[in-house]
Amino acid sequence: MQNVEVNLDAVLVRNVNTKIREESFGGIVVSRDNPTMCLNESAVFLFDLCDGKRSVKDVVVSTAKKLGVEPDRVASKILTALTWMRHVGILKSKDDISKTAPC
Repeated sequence: MQNVEVNLDAVLVRNVNTKIREESFGGIVVSRDNPTMCLNESAVFLFDLCDGKRSVKDVVVSTAKKLGVEPDRVASKILTALTWMRHVGILKSKDDISKTAPC
């Protein structure tokens, strides 16, 4: 199994086969590649920020700003959440995708 650890410089993208159906509690992950799972509002917010343009550091800063706290207070928890999302396959590293793209 490949290393799925996430660092602040990583740029993550959503799995193209994964969609989030919004619900009152957050969202339900609907995917051809993964079993159905539920995400709370915070996880949906993080998932939405992973657009292939923002670095994980940008995601941390945006989340901290929304919460009104310093990035250091939330960085560890965000890294844990994003690592889990990458582990279960709903997020991918942009670097991994570019390495496997056809020439």
